[in-house]
Amino acid sequence: MTISRTYFWLLLSSLLLYPVQAFSSSFTLSGSYKSLLTSGETFLLKENYWSDLNRLRLEFDLKPTETILIKSIYYNEAVIGTLLEKGEFVAAKNVRDDALFDFSKNVADRDDLFWRHSLYRLYLFYSKREFNLTVGRQRVAWGQARIWNPTDLFNPISPLKIEGDQRPGVDAVSIDYSLGPLSGLNIVYTPGDEGSKSSTGARVRTNIRGYDLSMMLGEFREDKVMGFDFAGNIGDGGLRGEGVFTDQKEGKDFTRFVISGDYSFPDNLYLLLEYLYNGGNLGKDIPIFSLTEFTGEIVTRNRNFLAAGIGDDLTPLIRFNLYAIYDIDEESLFFNPDIRYNIFSNLDWVIGARIFSGNVDSEYGSLSNTYYTSIEWYF
Repeated sequence: MTISRTYFWLLLSSLLLYPVQAFSSSFTLSGSYKSLLTSGETFLLKENYWSDLNRLRLEFDLKPTETILIKSIYYNEAVIGTLLEKGEFVAAKNVRDDALFDFSKNVADRDDLFWRHSLYRLYLFYSKREFNLTVGRQRVAWGQARIWNPTDLFNPISPLKIEGDQRPGVDAVSIDYSLGPLSGLNIVYTPGDEGSKSSTGARVRTNIRGYDLSMMLGEFREDKVMGFDFAGNIGDGGLRGEGVFTDQKEGKDFTRFVISGDYSFPDNLYLLLEYLYNGGNLGKDIPIFSLTEFTGEIVTRNRNFLAAGIGDDLTPLIRFNLYAIYDIDEESLFFNPDIRYNIFSNLDWVIGARIFSGNVDSEYGSLSNTYYTSIEWYF
């Protein structure tokens, strides 16, 4: 265990054990149960598979004082299906994220059942006037765009991922200091260990004439990064953008940026258009597996991409969504349509697909279609 890791653990432990005289506190428990059924072909060998993921999520909120919140989100997940026999699942389940501590444990790992439980979030939040401190496994959300977020370097996520709302946390110390009603400074530090490098970033934000503006600077896993993001309106439509310049310790320096616009009509029709330039593209030599949902950061073979999205309420309880990504350089396509039905106020059903098209050497042409349906109950 490195010194930085030891200090991080001691800091989190001492804060969690912070003595409080008024343990009057509020305690809340909420959660959900989700079943996600998928079928398709594996990326590499094109073998048919099916899988059923069952997840119990329990969220605990404890407020021992007005200034302290302790939050924990616990996951209990079990997977069955023929996917367990495939080499890609074997590789994916053993991939460790950038979290400092391993808060997961396998209960069963067999050919017919994979069962794991873990802590998805565990942090202490302290707030006193302009000062906010968060220590522990948390979500650090930087960036403004909808599909790609070049400035989201702590918790990146792939736009190909089925569960886009599932963002792995990072073990970090985050200080947020308010400089005014719409201005502030956020400093984040994530310690490293033998398997990963530490990262430090600072982001200052303000608002000028209705536009949210931010600048960021940091060192992420030994690469020096500076960037910006903005968000505002032009008429009734939204306009966003963000970009970074990365000075790599190993490899060429590069620039990534996104420009994004969207519009919501009075009848709930939603339109989105977004362009990505990825100067850090890795070319055709990277494995197809790197482009899948198991990769969080912006990893692409090509440089220029255009995304479009549309959402519409077919009825008060049924919503249709479709977003697509076009690989401008080699003319391949990714489609993700889904229909969401709010059966009851606490019960949602989703059915959707990930469809890929293009020649075998293009960005998306060699990826395999996936079809999925899920049902989630909230309590």
